Amino acid sequence: MKRETDLSVLECGLTAHIRRVGDGCKIRKRLLDLGFTEGAEVCAVLGGRRRGIRAYEVCGTTIALRSADAEHVEVS
Repeated sequence: MKRETDLSVLECGLTAHIRRVGDGCKIRKRLLDLGFTEGAEVCAVLGGRRRGIRAYEVCGTTIALRSADAEHVEVS
């Protein structure tokens, strides 16, 4: 991806780099602990927007996130 957006709109199969995790996110520390850190590569691997939960691969691990939490992760 070339433009900046949030992780919740990353289409399955596409890869992006994390720019930052928003300070307003309730699970910010947990996301950072799981590898959602600045510069990390993340790939959307499963799920659909209408279900509200999607899976992402980051640091060799697949992690499911609610769309509301993924919106706080800025990617480009």
